[in-house]
Formats: sequence, structure tokens, C-alpha cells
Amino acid sequence: MTIETRLAPPVAAVVPDPRLASIIASAEAGEACPGVINLLVGSWLIQGRPVSSETFLQASFDSMCQSVLAVKQPRRSRIPEAERIQRAQEAVAPGFAAVEAPEADADTLCLVDVSLAASSGPSLHPPAIRVAASSVMAWWITDFEVREERARGTGVGVGVGVEFVYEV
Repeated sequence: MTIETRLAPPVAAVVPDPRLASIIASAEAGEACPGVINLLVGSWLIQGRPVSSETFLQASFDSMCQSVLAVKQPRRSRIPEAERIQRAQEAVAPGFAAVEAPEADADTLCLVDVSLAASSGPSLHPPAIRVAASSVMAWWITDFEVREERARGTGVGVGVGVEFVYEV
């Protein structure tokens, strides 16, 4: 036993919801899944379409290639489009070797067509993300609406009086 193991607090294993695990398994197998799933993860609302790990990797790879292709080429560059695409794929491929796994991860939900929204600030729209099932606090597959709070007269008013003396 090391010092670290004696001092470390016990970690409780978080078991994902069995229905969410079923969606993950269906997505990995390429079977029918809900078109959109909503996840509450910390203060983030995440919406996306469940897909397999393979589809996640392909969507991520394609997005990175598009980012490389979006870089403006010098005016004098006359590289054919097919060669530009090939070069972009070759530039991106080495980074993806590290994230390719031989088997699917049954505890992670892969999503594409993603929207991430925090309680404040702009929403984010990455092409694909992976969410650990153990981090999901709530999830649903139905639509929802955002209702605005009614103003309740909670405004604050401040008045300042200043006296001026004029001599003519």
C-alpha cells in the first residue's frame, strides 16, 4: 500500500442509467436511436444525435480536414482540389491515430450535430463530442421549450440630488 492509496478518498462508482446504456449500445451497433438526445452534464445542456464511435471519429476527422482546407492558399498556388484534400487528410491523420480505439467504449455516448449551452454565454456547436455516461445528471429524448421569466418589478432606481449655486 502506498501513501497515495491510504490518503485518497474512496471513489464511488457511478453506474449509468441502464436505458442510457441501451442507447449507447444501439448507437455503437448502428441500430435505430433517438434522433436527438438532451443531456444535462454539470451546468451544460448538450443536444445531439447518438452515433457510433466510428461515426464520431469520421465526423471529427472530416471537420479537421475542412479546417485545414479553409486556410487561404497563396495567390500563386495552383494545387488541384483533389491534391489539396489529400494533403489535408495526410496532415490530420497522425493526430487521429492516438484516439482510434480497437473496441467501442460502452460507457461513453458519441454525439454529432451537437449544440452545447451553458446557463450564460453563447452556445457551442462542435461537429462531434463524446460524453461519459457517468457524468450525465439527467437526460431526455423529448423536445422542450425555454420560457422567459416575467418581469416582477425588481428593478432598482437611484436618484441623486445636487445643489448648484450661481452668482450673476
